[in-house]
Amino acid sequence: MSQSYDFKSYEKDTLERPRDKAWDNWWKRVTVGDKVQGYICDVFYRPAEGDFSAQRVLTLEQVNGEFINVSVKTFPFILSKTDALHLGDPLTVIYEEQKEPSRKGINGVKVDGFYGKQLDENKDKPTVSELYQQSVEEGGYVLEAKDAETEVDAAFDDFGTDTPPVGV
Repeated sequence: MSQSYDFKSYEKDTLERPRDKAWDNWWKRVTVGDKVQGYICDVFYRPAEGDFSAQRVLTLEQVNGEFINVSVKTFPFILSKTDALHLGDPLTVIYEEQKEPSRKGINGVKVDGFYGKQLDENKDKPTVSELYQQSVEEGGYVLEAKDAETEVDAAFDDFGTDTPPVGV
């Protein structure tokens, strides 16, 4: 059988998405002035679960090549700040202010500043808004390591054995 695929270069054809590579690496706002920077390489909707409300998640490839997920609250006045950016565009998010809590027993709102630029070379790529909307329509994306292991275990149960079938 003769095929034209170059198996020596298989690594450039990864099926893993940037969001998967960054799943254990989430930007945490700790101190006012903290920032994260990179190029937008993935966007998805993360539905509410547990203590977390629904989020838009932007996966950034940082200058050092590391992927990081940045969650954004789904308020329209916040989402609109990144809507028109495209895949490949640069984005900086800065933790700019910690508001006082509106009542005792809760945390104050963390205010982020968004800075980015639409680069001409990315104008034909999908926008953040388009990718987010597509993910919303698909039901969002959630991947917890423990859930993934449970799904694999459940798949093995379908075969009536505790041992994975050959090739899985």
